[in-house]
Amino acid sequence: MNWENRNSLWVLDHIIPKAYGKTIEDGYVLAHHLNIMPVLKEENYKKSKWVPEDVDLIFQTIKNKHVYLDELVLNHGETK
Repeated sequence: MNWENRNSLWVLDHIIPKAYGKTIEDGYVLAHHLNIMPVLKEENYKKSKWVPEDVDLIFQTIKNKHVYLDELVLNHGETK
C-alpha cells in the first residue's frame, strides 16, 4: 500500500460505519482518526456496513480520547 495506489488498491475505511452515528456528537467521534484504518478495496466492499461486536466499547474509547469533542459540539465546530 502506498499513496499512489490509494483508491485503486486500498481505501481508508471507518471501523465503525458513519451510519452508526445518530447525533452531531456521534459524527465527530466517528470521524476521529482512531476510527479509520487502511483496508484493501475488495475487502471493504465485502464488509459493507458490518459493525464490530464490541462497537459500544470502541465508540466509548474513541469518545473518551477525543479531548476537544465537547468544545467542538458546544461551539458548532468553532474553536477558541
